[in-house]
Amino acid sequence: MLSPMKTGNVATDVEVFALAACFATKVKSLGASGDCVQSAINDRNHRLWLAVENSLKPSLDFILRSWQTFYRTYLGKEVDFSGLILPDKQTGFDRSIILVRGLTMNQVYDACAAAFPCWRYSDDLDATVAKNDRDPQNGTYAIWIRDRVEADVELDDLSANMLAERKIKGITLLERMLFELKYFSETGEHLDVKTWTLCSGSRDLSDFVPRVHQPGSEFRVYSYSANFHRPCRRSREVISL
Repeated sequence: MLSPMKTGNVATDVEVFALAACFATKVKSLGASGDCVQSAINDRNHRLWLAVENSLKPSLDFILRSWQTFYRTYLGKEVDFSGLILPDKQTGFDRSIILVRGLTMNQVYDACAAAFPCWRYSDDLDATVAKNDRDPQNGTYAIWIRDRVEADVELDDLSANMLAERKIKGITLLERMLFELKYFSETGEHLDVKTWTLCSGSRDLSDFVPRVHQPGSEFRVYSYSANFHRPCRRSREVISL
């Protein structure tokens, strides 16, 4: 099995506190007023925090190079993202997923199975899950989703049909499997260890909706009714063009 790529270490608590001390010293040296400091303390959307957040986030160039390395390592593809247009980001949607032209569900599932134990309810997901809101057979595209391990708590206990009625775009099975593999490549860990992702952007030949989770040692792909809903069964909202 392939080992996770090392894409950078998460800062330790000691490193974060050291940075905070340097930041506090800098703010003090600039002679910031008490009102200004208190305003930033009280408002988490203050322009100061937005500037800090933007400066610490990876650049678009870094994101694209990360995806190129991922595709080369896990899928044996050399990819060119020139001309790729990313949708406008929205607050809270910080994880990009880039799907290259011609990518298939069977290719991604096989790449997952080469990296960690997997199970699927159909041996041919491309033939079975035939309806998808977005499809890289039509060309390379990118989406933004919330960067979190468990599926969106905002969409808890909502069926695929309920999400469609509310016009909420949901993740497809292909997008979700690719997210699993990318996350594993970065961390060696898995998504949806407590919840299930309802892939509400996809339907199979029975008009059922794929669902994905990691109930223990195995990554699993199932399906169930588009009307079914219960707590901890959630989709992941998508920002797309």
